Amino acid sequence: EYVAFIDQHCELINTDWIETLLGYLDQSSVALVAPQLLDEYGVVYSAGLGLTPEPHHIARGRLPTDYGPVGMFAIARECFGVSTACVVAKATALRMVGGFSPEYSGRTFDFDLACKLHQQQLHAIVTPLVAVRYLGGDAPTTDDLATFKRRWGRYAGRDPYTRIDTRMVIPAAS
Repeated sequence: EYVAFIDQHCELINTDWIETLLGYLDQSSVALVAPQLLDEYGVVYSAGLGLTPEPHHIARGRLPTDYGPVGMFAIARECFGVSTACVVAKATALRMVGGFSPEYSGRTFDFDLACKLHQQQLHAIVTPLVAVRYLGGDAPTTDDLATFKRRWGRYAGRDPYTRIDTRMVIPAAS
């Protein structure tokens, strides 16, 4: 039994998106599969969730043609978590971890869900084979970040999938 979540701010680009995402859920340890999310300019919004050095969207601000460190953005891969703005999930996995936590007012619940699934040794996959335009995106509130840090701070900097900082670093102007 699978469930798909599609945020109202998502625009589907690929016609075969659901078939592609479902293909990865055949693996018993995979709970979530998500596409690469692009912003309104076609720039990467999220290619998964990372926790090294702190919670962030992997590859945010990069071009979709950027392969990233050792080509990691060019392949379907496991990551600590994925954005649920557009995701296909195993319903049993969501029930097992209690679903989304209502304590969060914004999308920080994605990071919370990732930690709950990780505790159960369930995995998330993100694939660049499907791209979805995401026109939403809210910054986490101070309260959400404090709740996350209190609950899951032990994972910050200890992401087993993304051991390097995958955030976009913009050099300072000289």
